[in-house]
Amino acid sequence: MRRLIVIGLILGAVLFGLGALERLRAPDAPRPPAHASARPLPPLPDEFAVAMDDLLPRHKAVRRAQARFDGRVLAIDLVPARPAERAQGTNLIYRLRLLTPARAVLDIRMDAVSGRFVEVAGADLTAARQKPKPSRKKDD
Repeated sequence: MRRLIVIGLILGAVLFGLGALERLRAPDAPRPPAHASARPLPPLPDEFAVAMDDLLPRHKAVRRAQARFDGRVLAIDLVPARPAERAQGTNLIYRLRLLTPARAVLDIRMDAVSGRFVEVAGADLTAARQKPKPSRKKDD
């Protein structure tokens, strides 16, 4: 009999706690009036006219930067191209910040579609540059 009372008390406390949590939950965002129609989004600027399928995936941009420079990528952002870059036919740029073993930060600008390096700035670029790996050719 005592077991049933204890189980009943525990279940009651759990249900009471769940009800209290439901009241503490934040109210939903206000809904727009029923007569308000959904407005279409404004068109994107021309620099974002590239289809997302045409963009080089971020992980491939990181791999490409790490293949060329020794270091760890701190950040990668998709930004619009500068006017000079746009004149070369580039609309979107990946801007990568890479930390070299010498604790220098490289600022790398890469074409987000082709993966071409547009600009690299930072201290001691020569030391940060990866050495090309020797190709292995089998001798017959």
